Amino acid sequence: MARESAIVRIAYLTADFGVPVLGTKGASAHVRGLAQALRADGHDVIVLAANIGGDAETGFALQEVPFGAALLTLYDALQDEEICKGTRLAKDLRNLLYASSLELQGRLMLEEFGPDLIYERQCLFSTAGLELARYFEIPLMLEMNAPLVQEQEEMRGLSMPLVATAAERLVLTSADHVIVVSQALRAHATGLGVAPDRLSVIPNAADPEMFGPPQGPSSIKRQLGWHDRFVIGFVGSMKPWHGVDTLLEALELLGGADSRFRLLLVGAGPELPNLRERSQRPALAGCVHFAGAVPHRVVPDLLGAMDLVVATYAANAAEYFSPVKLFEYMAMSLPVVAARIGQACEVIDEGRTGWLYTPGDTHELAGLIRMLANSVEQCRVVGAAARDRVMNEYTWHNNARRVVAIAEDLIAMRTSRDRERRRRQAFAQASLARAGGA
Repeated sequence: MARESAIVRIAYLTADFGVPVLGTKGASAHVRGLAQALRADGHDVIVLAANIGGDAETGFALQEVPFGAALLTLYDALQDEEICKGTRLAKDLRNLLYASSLELQGRLMLEEFGPDLIYERQCLFSTAGLELARYFEIPLMLEMNAPLVQEQEEMRGLSMPLVATAAERLVLTSADHVIVVSQALRAHATGLGVAPDRLSVIPNAADPEMFGPPQGPSSIKRQLGWHDRFVIGFVGSMKPWHGVDTLLEALELLGGADSRFRLLLVGAGPELPNLRERSQRPALAGCVHFAGAVPHRVVPDLLGAMDLVVATYAANAAEYFSPVKLFEYMAMSLPVVAARIGQACEVIDEGRTGWLYTPGDTHELAGLIRMLANSVEQCRVVGAAARDRVMNEYTWHNNARRVVAIAEDLIAMRTSRDRERRRRQAFAQASLARAGGA
């Protein structure tokens, strides 16, 4: 029920074991950024998560919801079943069972909290948010960050695609409102049956206080011995679709070890071993540094060591992403070069807030980097304009206010419907009483 104080009590669910709320992933930064902004605006927020992980700071209530000792024992045994070997069946069944566990435990955990709204980050097989919203008779807002079933089938495989699809359609079409992070996802959601008037596009964002323009010379650059070098940087997961290998190829085209260019890579992932191996080529010896996965609070200092930042994508990458790195780059007032794909084309105004290149085209990328390395003033002006754009459109506080505005409408509509239902029930009871007394 809505409160006159306009404080909304939000239960934020994330049932994805692959998203450690306090971890280093972009998805982790997303959960924290939105929850912290909601709390900073005075709303009561509790995050219920499958995986807390990491050591990032929080400004909101956070509760890890365990799988349950009995279910965990069964899951361990399930992995040894012959039918599960070499497949994802055990993990898929774990996710399916966890949704029920989260729902049952969530009822107990949220009873005293008394939520006005369930806000759930969509997860494969999860119907927990929908069931909790029904239990508490409050609205459900569902946040969609990827076409999960399609993505899972293409990248990792699914053992129960029909069940996963049924769960996805159920939660998307039953939610009171669906938030998607890109226009491409909006089209995907409508294709799954979500009514356009129940859909909003809210891209990812940055915290401009945490990610502010660098102040003075970089100590990291000095420690690396690169104080007189032009440092190209990338922050993110080293996954195939990110195409980070194109940065190494571009660096070779720029002259590699014999040039003034250096490459600083921040993050981890399955492609990291291959990238490390490639960086050992004689042409690149000593000019690539791998910082690895680092706490989110360290990322601004590493970005401060970069003269230019790149958001790479492979030539065959999907277009539905909303990369957190892009907004954090821009918030730092750094000159940004991004692959011309998906949301980057909407966020970056070519030559005004950044530059775009054809995904996978290392020659075009190298040419842009060389040009910008000789255009210091242009980089400064464009970097400042990029930060202005983030401040105006892409902060977690802006996103939180949009979420709350939608939530308040949903709560008001639910309250109005409840009031009308009670009026009709009272009328029916009075009519029966009169009929009985006649």
